[in-house]
Amino acid sequence: VPFSPEAAGQLNMYLNYYATEVNDVDDNPPIGLILCTDKNNIDVEYALGGLSNQIFASKYVGERQTVSEAWQPSGSVPMR
Repeated sequence: VPFSPEAAGQLNMYLNYYATEVNDVDDNPPIGLILCTDKNNIDVEYALGGLSNQIFASKYVGERQTVSEAWQPSGSVPMR
């Protein structure tokens, strides 16, 4: 699902609720993470700008990998 500003608004509401009703006094503030298949950086900037909560949007790639590919260190060539 591509990034949507509505998701940012809804997550902001949930974070406000959690911070007020669930967090203990000694807890850190909650953060939000929106995983999306595609994001337009301008949309993300305007949707998340000015919010007091920490909300991050990140693109994910749903790609099947073999076990050997998944366990390769960063920058190494996958075994075939």
